[in-house]
Amino acid sequence: MACTILRYRNPSIVRLCIFLLCHELPALVSTCVEAQLSEDELVEEETGFQVLSLLQAKTVNGANHPNQLERLMLSCEQHCVPMVFVVSSGRSGSTTVLHMLNQIPGYDIKGENYNIMEALSDMYKERMSAREAYGPASLYNWRRSSEQNSSAIMCGLQTSVLGMLNPNPSARVSGFKEIRWDFENHLTDLDLLLKMFPCGKAVLNYRKNIEEQKVSYDHAMGDFSDQHPGIAKLELIAFNERYKDRSFLLPLEDLDVDHFNAMLRFLGEGSCKYTDVYHDNSDEGFTRGGFLGWLLGRLPEEAQVLQCS
Repeated sequence: MACTILRYRNPSIVRLCIFLLCHELPALVSTCVEAQLSEDELVEEETGFQVLSLLQAKTVNGANHPNQLERLMLSCEQHCVPMVFVVSSGRSGSTTVLHMLNQIPGYDIKGENYNIMEALSDMYKERMSAREAYGPASLYNWRRSSEQNSSAIMCGLQTSVLGMLNPNPSARVSGFKEIRWDFENHLTDLDLLLKMFPCGKAVLNYRKNIEEQKVSYDHAMGDFSDQHPGIAKLELIAFNERYKDRSFLLPLEDLDVDHFNAMLRFLGEGSCKYTDVYHDNSDEGFTRGGFLGWLLGRLPEEAQVLQCS
């Protein structure tokens, strides 16, 4: 639909009316015109001020073609990306969980990423706060509407995460494990992550024995007095209460075949069954970065502990 060509005396009001016209809201346009403009202020003519629709290129040679935003939205809405996130408090067997997940055919769960979600969550919260502080919408303000396109925002954030993870093209399920989460703010970053990926699920990994967890921190990496595993444990359990159908509690003390097979059923992978548990970072070890981490973190062939029918 082409936008109406208008000659105007009140640029702000006419631009608003054209904006509504371009979005196919004739009832609102009529109200706009009747309330704000007299007939001699709004005259159609062949030469005048022309505003192209924000949804431009809708018709090309008689065929409908979605614009760039619509294509992005279609890619998010038509393909609900399956993701699994290992959310851990650290020193609780999260690398073992990672290796066990990656034995599932088609899974590509990445390791720690220095907290992707901190940056994205902080940006999201800052922009939402700025939007509220900006005040009422007006024609030339950043906030041109009292509403916002939440679906497009979530789709953009989702695309950012997938771009940084860069999953294997053959993977049917991707995700990552991380120990850096906003436990002190009730895991609002994980809330956001599950909004971004409505088909995503979280495996919540912690340690029941907090004192042993603190000792493990100190032995592995020195003084970790700034860590609060007790808070993390309580927040992970509380998160599971809020997301019963999308999260699975898997504490270190439950890292056995039965609980891992229960995890498989939770993930919808009931055709597979674990026969043993692959233990990583034993003897107070930890996951290393760089080439050494890659070399030491490789799963040996004899450690395959999953059977699928």
